[in-house]
Amino acid sequence: MLHSVVYHELQGLLYILSAMLMYLILTPVLVQTDAMRKLLFLIILLGLSALYLNEGGHDPLIYTLQLTPISISVALLTEGSLPAIATWLAFNVGSVVFMNNPPLPTLLASALILAAGLYAKRKMNHDSLWAKQIFGIALLSAYTGMYWTIEQSINAASPERSAIILTGSFLSSCIVMYACHQVQKHELSREKLFQLEKDRMVGQLAASVSHEIRNPLTTTRGFLQMMERMEFSEEDRKRYIALALSGIDQANAIITDYLNYAKPATDQRVLLDVCEELGSVTRFITPMAHEARIAVHLQFHAAGPVYIRAESKKLRQCLMNLIKNAIESMPEGGKLTIKTQQVDDKVHIMICDTGVGMSKAQIHSLGVPFKTTKQHGTGLGLVVVLGLVKTMGGSIKFTSQPGKGTLCTLQFDGESA
Repeated sequence: MLHSVVYHELQGLLYILSAMLMYLILTPVLVQTDAMRKLLFLIILLGLSALYLNEGGHDPLIYTLQLTPISISVALLTEGSLPAIATWLAFNVGSVVFMNNPPLPTLLASALILAAGLYAKRKMNHDSLWAKQIFGIALLSAYTGMYWTIEQSINAASPERSAIILTGSFLSSCIVMYACHQVQKHELSREKLFQLEKDRMVGQLAASVSHEIRNPLTTTRGFLQMMERMEFSEEDRKRYIALALSGIDQANAIITDYLNYAKPATDQRVLLDVCEELGSVTRFITPMAHEARIAVHLQFHAAGPVYIRAESKKLRQCLMNLIKNAIESMPEGGKLTIKTQQVDDKVHIMICDTGVGMSKAQIHSLGVPFKTTKQHGTGLGLVVVLGLVKTMGGSIKFTSQPGKGTLCTLQFDGESA
């Protein structure tokens, strides 16, 4: 009897610890919001509960006196009211339907610790290990007391077995609360590291932006000071004014890119005709291309409209930035091809140039702020593009070889009108 009870209690403990380990591993990978974290908790709870109950051969009393109260305590301590209520409901169903336990003792005892735990969670500080241990032991004691008060026949029928189960349950509670404390410490450390990295990036970004702005402004100041102190011909004066204005425009472009990079993105997608958007952007960019001795070719795979779900302003901003980059990669002129393609249910927008191309290392660094292949660029423009495309549910891919041009492919889900 002792061997069987200990075996089943260890098995129950391992299931709880396995759930916590899965939660610890999957949270950084899958979870981005508080709602997603709660959903992940519920998925792990239901998955492992189904696996446990499907095995069969378990001791119903251990399920009721060990797994049920400890699982509810963990849910209360880590996730709050909604997951705790879901845990309470799942274990009551499992106790009655799968373990054939009498419904009333488990229902009332678990409802007692659920209500007490929700109240204590708001009133107490559970940051320390000792607070968690007291929380777990108190809830388990309340649960056991209520259960045995209602179902006295169990303890009377086999007091030795009940004592072994009770001892194992309290030891399991201590072990689980310790593991819970370590999981929360790990999460807190990860959040602190993330915040430190975020603060470091903001500082680095601010320093880089100030440096990038200072360069063109210093040049502009030099031109203006030179024009103030010296006499120039009308032609030279106009040239220096143009250079000074160019420096101001460059500083303004850096500030614009930074603001686009820093501001939060919102999702306001509507149904757009890709052909219409590309036609509008191409008409705007063609004069710049002709001035740079670049031939522009626009090719649509379909005669009619091609729909995707996106935001017109953001899509045009992305296309303008990518086409402008393509034009600037062909200083000696060349050919720019913009076309669409349908692959299964995906719509591809392809921007192909015959410019200088990029190496694998340069492609790998795309999207990193202030890493750019352009002499006077900041790299923020492409960072903004990548962020906007992702916000609109799309993806972007670059294919290139040095001296052989670059192909940029934007992919979106196709939509019907």
